[in-house]
Amino acid sequence: MTQGNITVEDILKYAIRIENESQLFYRSASQRAIDDAVKVLLQELEAEEVKHEQRLSDILKDVQRLEISAFDRTSLEKLISTASIDNDDSQEGVLRVALEREKNTRDFYAQILTMTNLEAHVIKVFEELFAQEQGHYQRISSKLKKLSSQMPKNPEAAILSNSPEK
Repeated sequence: MTQGNITVEDILKYAIRIENESQLFYRSASQRAIDDAVKVLLQELEAEEVKHEQRLSDILKDVQRLEISAFDRTSLEKLISTASIDNDDSQEGVLRVALEREKNTRDFYAQILTMTNLEAHVIKVFEELFAQEQGHYQRISSKLKKLSSQMPKNPEAAILSNSPEK
């Protein structure tokens, strides 16, 4: 992207990139998940991100090149940034990164909705995507709480209690 104001087309292309990155993230994370329920959740989220990308791509085909002066191109790249997952990340760590990703994407869509010169059908799609990202956030948060409640209060004691007696 170049310096200066951005267009609705720029925003849609950026949103498509976010959704594509999320697909790749969830695919990678699901391949490493140990817990079956976590694996299923991550696979479902990947499939939903594919649908989001397709909706945005469909709009991109029809959108006019409206300039949005309230939004600087250089700030667009800074809106969505999340940590990457490491090979040694626990399922909880992966889900925390996923939670951050969904929150940042939701917040990006909320910011887009504050723009006044978007076409009605573009606004409708961003409202729907905002709601879906919020739903993703809630699902991941719920799974994190469930996993946390299953963790022993004192992991060291649990390890010691499972060690063979001498």
